[in-house]
Amino acid sequence: MLAALRRRCLEAQAPLVSSSLLAHFMAKAARPVARSQVLLPYLLGSDRAAYDLASEFVLPRLHPGGALLKADAIAALDALFARYGRKPWSPHLQRTWIEGFLSALRDVGVLGLGARREVVLVYAIRPEVFAFHLWGLWDSGLRGRVLIEHPFWTLLLLRPVEVRPLLDLAVQHGWWRVSLVGDVIEVQPAFGSLAEWIEHGLG
Repeated sequence: MLAALRRRCLEAQAPLVSSSLLAHFMAKAARPVARSQVLLPYLLGSDRAAYDLASEFVLPRLHPGGALLKADAIAALDALFARYGRKPWSPHLQRTWIEGFLSALRDVGVLGLGARREVVLVYAIRPEVFAFHLWGLWDSGLRGRVLIEHPFWTLLLLRPVEVRPLLDLAVQHGWWRVSLVGDVIEVQPAFGSLAEWIEHGLG
């Protein structure tokens, strides 16, 4: 599944970070879950079915101890086909696709393993993954409050209220700077470029 995602990254468009910088991050990131999480926006941004399923089926169920059942996911996929007036895939293809989708959720820490493979865990985006994609938004020209209110963060399965705490973590790590003047928030990188941060901030 992740190998297929890496192929899709070659065609990434802003605000997704280029494949060369993504590869640099993957080589430097120490935690396997970070290397999986950083790919999630590339998957959801390139597959409408995956995005709709993630935002409409997964996000509302991201409560630790809850369940994401394969049968329910297949039913949600069927509903998507009906909504868009498309002929459903064969049962075998649907099952295979959903199994791959749920496997990706296990890789990023949404679901457990083994007997807990359909159980929702405490899902936490790694701060280095958040900081990496914040650079993508910054390099695409976004500034200020838009950086933390942009719908892009849904691609990391984040709710709006979960974004600011991750920004605060990035500040604590010394990766980003934040200042407030009244209701105006300014967000600035602490490094000269994403490549510089990957090389010297992640080590």
